[in-house]
Amino acid sequence: MARDTKTYQEYLDRFQRLAGIDLLSDDEKEFALAFFNRNLRFIYRAYEWPFLCPVEERSPDSDDVIVWAQVGETVIGEVLECWRDDPFSNVVPRAVPYNLTPDGIQFSGELVYDPTYVWLRPRLTECTGTVGYTFPYDFFEYVCHASFADWLGSNEQIANGAFQRNVAEQIMVDEIEQWSRQQKIKSLRNTTRTHGTQQQRN
Repeated sequence: MARDTKTYQEYLDRFQRLAGIDLLSDDEKEFALAFFNRNLRFIYRAYEWPFLCPVEERSPDSDDVIVWAQVGETVIGEVLECWRDDPFSNVVPRAVPYNLTPDGIQFSGELVYDPTYVWLRPRLTECTGTVGYTFPYDFFEYVCHASFADWLGSNEQIANGAFQRNVAEQIMVDEIEQWSRQQKIKSLRNTTRTHGTQQQRN
């Protein structure tokens, strides 16, 4: 069963209610879109979300490179780790050293394995304002409150904006803690990104 999603239209409706606006003007829609993309991008990168960050078997090419956009494969936006062993097997996976280049993930010498197990974050496609654009249900509350915080700040409501930012941050932390308890592969980066800070995760 596919994971639940929300649409950009649902975000706009919620943003409008939070802002207390009966009808968004064209300028307000542009601001709402900019806030949406900014905050979606932030929470997307804040944690190695298990429902978004798969481990995939990839084969290096003749130059010992796994390119960013292999034909028929997920486009890689960020490399989280590379292993020579399946991390879901009963053995402790052995990490493979690599370098990131404009072409992709570069391996060298004898440390080239086919397949290589790549833990990756797919490239995020920005919303252009299409109301049918979908994004994970888990991100909805954070994106709405964080975008409302941005809107308050842009209207010089600094204190209210800071309060809504704190609400959004707590929503994100709660989501991360929930998924951390379920996750089989523990993150090698034991931190959670927040705006301007990093918080230690257990």
